[in-house]
Amino acid sequence: MKVSVSDLSPTQKKLQVVVPAEQVQPELDKRYLELAKKVRLKGFRPGKIPRGIIKNYYGKSIESEVSSQFVHSSYPQALEESSLKPLAEAEIEELSFADDGTFTYSALVEVCAPFVIEGYKGLEVSAEPIVVTDAEIDAELERTRESHAELRNIEEDQAAAAGLMAIIDVKPTVDGVVFAKGKADGYLLELGKNNIHPEFDQRLMGHKVGETVEFDLDYPEQQGAPEIAGKRVHFAVAMKELKRKVLPELNDDFAKETGDFENLDQLRAKVRSDLLEAREHKVKADIHQQMIDQLVERTEFGISPKVIEQEVSRLVAQLQQQFKAQGLNVDTAGFNSPEVRSGYAQQAQRNVRWQLISEGIAEREQIALSAEEQEDIFEQSARMFRVSKEKVKSDYARSQLVEQLQAGKLQEKIFALLDEHAVITEKQPQTSAAGKE
Repeated sequence: MKVSVSDLSPTQKKLQVVVPAEQVQPELDKRYLELAKKVRLKGFRPGKIPRGIIKNYYGKSIESEVSSQFVHSSYPQALEESSLKPLAEAEIEELSFADDGTFTYSALVEVCAPFVIEGYKGLEVSAEPIVVTDAEIDAELERTRESHAELRNIEEDQAAAAGLMAIIDVKPTVDGVVFAKGKADGYLLELGKNNIHPEFDQRLMGHKVGETVEFDLDYPEQQGAPEIAGKRVHFAVAMKELKRKVLPELNDDFAKETGDFENLDQLRAKVRSDLLEAREHKVKADIHQQMIDQLVERTEFGISPKVIEQEVSRLVAQLQQQFKAQGLNVDTAGFNSPEVRSGYAQQAQRNVRWQLISEGIAEREQIALSAEEQEDIFEQSARMFRVSKEKVKSDYARSQLVEQLQAGKLQEKIFALLDEHAVITEKQPQTSAAGKE
């Protein structure tokens, strides 16, 4: 196989591949022979139709199949021989079978323009102090108490009041039509939280179980649900039950019930540890984002628009998947509108630039995954695919999941290098204007 490369621009190369006749002709002969046994043409016995006749009828179809086969099999090897690293799917063109029996095609390959990475060691970044206050621990313990609350019956003649839990049937109508998304039976509502509408809970106050309360509420134009944005909604609310929420006492017994703790002090210590760990992750993520921003801003190089569009498509597909995972029935056609795609262009540009910069750092610093790290990734993938590790190696080694895990681990190692050499200063707490006075 002959491979040659010509420059079209700093970000695009033209790869020309010539597959030799000794590989091409046997495959063409096999296809024509197979077809000759199946084809039925008037005036010819089965298997005796001349090749020229078959070629007149089916030549283009056969050549299309064979050309696709050779492109698929030869393209990866051609990239390796030419040392090209494509950033997007290539455009295959100029496919032809020559008279000498060879097969030739060209591929337009999007590549990264040459660039130099400087100053990635010694990056100056700032970090929030990693502190957890007693007030934050108390707030987290209060949320835990809330999650272990018990609902108890109240006196029969008790009227709805703030702090009580109401079980209601809700039927909203807009312009005389029931708003199906807002209709609910047996809905549990904590009165006073105003989760439905700022005035909804107040309209129920003072009413008792068995009553049906009807009222109108106006929704602003900015309301998320388009069916009720800027409209007046009529509510019919049936009061089914009223209950009192009783929180458990914050003591040693509560600590034992919530987990493997002997007393409240141990629970507080675990809450502090969890909050510190979450804060550390947040601070580290912020530091790494600062590093990315600095290196992306200072490292200039060209990127093909096709590569950016490909990343935009990935981000849009990711958004669509998030909506589906949440069970939201949204028209996905709108996700690919010019407005949505243009909104992702800047993020796509930064993603691609950082990916190429980080790969450049890894290559320059000889950062790679060890054999042990590769094995760990195969084991993790095997658990996720629910297959053996050997099956992952043989059938899924180039899968999207495995490649994502490999890329993630490599990013960890790159950031470890940047962290080691970074100059980190602690951010000073912000002083309020009132404090300054």
